[in-house]
Amino acid sequence: MTIDGNYKYFQKTPMGEIEGQLELHTDGDTLTGKVTGPMGTVDIVEGKINGNELNWVVKSETGPMANKKVKFKAKVNGDALEGKVKAGILPGMTFRGTRV
Repeated sequence: MTIDGNYKYFQKTPMGEIEGQLELHTDGDTLTGKVTGPMGTVDIVEGKINGNELNWVVKSETGPMANKKVKFKAKVNGDALEGKVKAGILPGMTFRGTRV
């Protein structure tokens, strides 16, 4: 399964849905790349791959989540992915995306 590529994603938040871009790169069981959203672009860190399951962390440098870890968990199915996001004390949020 090829995970590498660019994805357009939509994330549900307590303040409504937001849209962003994911740039994903794999090297063995390591995931790297970038997440671009309303607060700018941040690097993926602590990225891991296990089959079709992805886990990664981003750390925002600005806004209300500055210097806080935002944790993503996703499953990839072909050109689609979906999963959950956990950001600080906020409730878990869902997201979905499609390779572009």
